[in-house]
Amino acid sequence: MNLDKRVVAAINEAVQELGETPALAQKITAWLDSLAGGNTRLSDRDSTQRHVELLYENVGVGREEQSAKE
Repeated sequence: MNLDKRVVAAINEAVQELGETPALAQKITAWLDSLAGGNTRLSDRDSTQRHVELLYENVGVGREEQSAKE
């Protein structure tokens, strides 16, 4: 893993505080690790779009509020 352990800990803590699943933290960490390792580039729009969609699909915060509005 190329990410600093403090970054990983901060991601895990933030995700937990927001009531999200550990799987979301793992996905965020994996993407950032891939970026840090040079395996993924933000300039690759298709790859970035896939990662953002994957993260969005795993985020639950605000969905209950959105469903209540509909």
